[in-house]
Amino acid sequence: MAELPLRGDVFLVAARLVDEAAIHEYVAGLVEAVQSPFELVTLGVRAAAARAFQGESLGQLVDAVDRALVALTQNDWPELLVAPHGADGSTWYERPQPS
Repeated sequence: MAELPLRGDVFLVAARLVDEAAIHEYVAGLVEAVQSPFELVTLGVRAAAARAFQGESLGQLVDAVDRALVALTQNDWPELLVAPHGADGSTWYERPQPS
């Protein structure tokens, strides 16, 4: 089965999830839903996530997700990357551990 990478298609999904395990489960469902119409190819889908905490703005949350997505793309990591709490412009992202 050939892999077809998605280029430039970015979707922002907001969901109320309790913990990182719930984020991984939710994202796996989203990836499956995006993949399901394509029977003969595997899409190269990458996902980045962040959790909002009290006092953080929507802009801070979106910036953290954006930096995590850039890290995934630049390093060619296929996994989901959840940005750590308080991620900012100085945050260094390491290769995610398989879940």
